[in-house]
Amino acid sequence: MNIKLEFTEDVWMQVKDGGKKTLYESLNASGSTKELKATTPLNFKVGNARGVKIYLNGQLYDQAPHTKGSVSRFKVE
Repeated sequence: MNIKLEFTEDVWMQVKDGGKKTLYESLNASGSTKELKATTPLNFKVGNARGVKIYLNGQLYDQAPHTKGSVSRFKVE
């Protein structure tokens, strides 16, 4: 899976694989981007969720249903 992250605000983010191994964890600055390649399943935890656009294989992922307050948590199979 190709993952592209576009940060419009400062965002803390963590991505773990199905075995709970951390693949990516960082505080990301507004205006930055990050691209990852990973194999599903993946677990995402995003602080300040509104500050990042997440593209999974080129498709914008809607975090809204998985967001409580400013934090989103979701799994991609």
